[in-house]
Parts: sequence; C-alpha cells; structure tokens
Amino acid sequence: MGNWEILDVETKHLMLMRYVHKNKTLLVAHNFSNQEQELTLDNKLLGGKKPKLIFSDGDISTETNESADPNASHKSEIKGYGFRWWVL
Repeated sequence: MGNWEILDVETKHLMLMRYVHKNKTLLVAHNFSNQEQELTLDNKLLGGKKPKLIFSDGDISTETNESADPNASHKSEIKGYGFRWWVL
C-alpha cells in the first residue's frame, strides 16, 4: 500500500510527511502552531518536479514560487493550524 516517512523541517511547529505509492508522491504538511509558518520544499526533496497543490485549508492561489525553473525550491506560507497537500 505504499511507503511513508516523516521528514525533517526547519521548525518544530510543522510536520511534513512523504507518501509514495505506484510512482506517485504525496507531500502532506500540517502546522501545529497558532502562528503562520513558512515551509520550504527544496529541489532535492522535489526531485526536479513541480509540486501541485491539491488540498488546503485555504485559498490555493496563495502558493508562491510559480517558477518554471525545475531547480527552484518551493515556498509555502501555512497559516496557524493549517495544512497543505501536494502531489509530485
């Protein structure tokens, strides 16, 4: 049924999980703080792929880094107690 792992992030307030099944990757981030947190998904984690936001607690259009550069990292602001799910 796939494999998952909890990944290291810059702050103790965020949890980032990677789930891989049938060559598809899902990244799930949850903010356990009441303060907004910034999460950076680096190119090593993304494997040169652009993350597509598929589920969120708010407006999907608030995502940043719409760069066409496959080597760019991806930044996301996650509001207090918020979450983001991306597929690669």
